[in-house]
Amino acid sequence: MFVGAILAGWLMALLAWILTSVGDTISRIVVIFVITFLIGVGHLPHIIATNGEIVAGMLAGADISVVEWLRFVVLTTAGNVIGGVVFVALLNYSHVVRGAEDLDSGADV
Repeated sequence: MFVGAILAGWLMALLAWILTSVGDTISRIVVIFVITFLIGVGHLPHIIATNGEIVAGMLAGADISVVEWLRFVVLTTAGNVIGGVVFVALLNYSHVVRGAEDLDSGADV
C-alpha cells in the first residue's frame, strides 16, 4: 500500500505540474482524465480518492475497523507526500540545475 501511495502521489503531483503547461481547456480535461484513470485502474491508494471509498464502505457496513482505517490514512498520506513532494522536487531540481548548466555553457535551451 505504501509503495502504491508513493506512485499515486507522484502521479497527482505530476498532474499539477503538467496542467500549468497545458493551455486549452479540452487538453486539461484529457490530462486530468488520463492521470486519474491510471490511478484508478492501477488501484493506487490516494488519500483523498480512496479515503472516500473506505469511509463510504464503513458507513455501508463493511467490516473495517477504525484501527485499519487509521493505518490506511497514515501509510497512504506518508506515501503520497513522498511521491508528490520528494520525487517531483527532485525532478524539478534536476530540471533547474540542467537549465543552469546549459546557460553556463552557452548551449541553446
